[in-house]
Amino acid sequence: MEDSVRIVNNVTYDLAFFNVHGPVKKIVEKINDYSNTYVFDQEGSLKKVNGYNPFTVDVYSGEMGQYTGYSRDSQGRITKRTEWESECEYYWNSESLTGTGWRSGPYEGKSHYKYDSRGFLTEMFCEEQLYDGSEYESYTINYTYSNLDEYGNWRSKRNCNNGDVTSRKIEYYSLR
Repeated sequence: MEDSVRIVNNVTYDLAFFNVHGPVKKIVEKINDYSNTYVFDQEGSLKKVNGYNPFTVDVYSGEMGQYTGYSRDSQGRITKRTEWESECEYYWNSESLTGTGWRSGPYEGKSHYKYDSRGFLTEMFCEEQLYDGSEYESYTINYTYSNLDEYGNWRSKRNCNNGDVTSRKIEYYSLR
């Protein structure tokens, strides 16, 4: 079994990264006019993002912002996202993401996550450098969830601070 499909509490690290469980085949996630499609194999390992392999893609080969690359640690967890002009590191405990640290040009920030009893991210405490580079700003983003599917995965997440709604359509492998 590959490290990328190591299972913790019946959820692979890749499924935990996207906050889903069950026999997930595909997630189409949309916020405002922006959408991404994530495809998983039957073992729960992420294989495609918007039609390409995010673990082998050269993020600089397309137009700016076209590709996102991911890297794993020795335990198979996604620990880094690379885009044209930015990087984000992901921090884990034994089962879930605990926060991030990011850099974009000369700016940087970090976040810490708090989950509810269902495993849904409900609070994200953020600290980020202001664009003039002079100081850091701290703030908290709160989320609510609705429209759960038969596996208990959310299909709608609302940012309580700005009202943005993230919607997800999740397709599953059939259990035979």
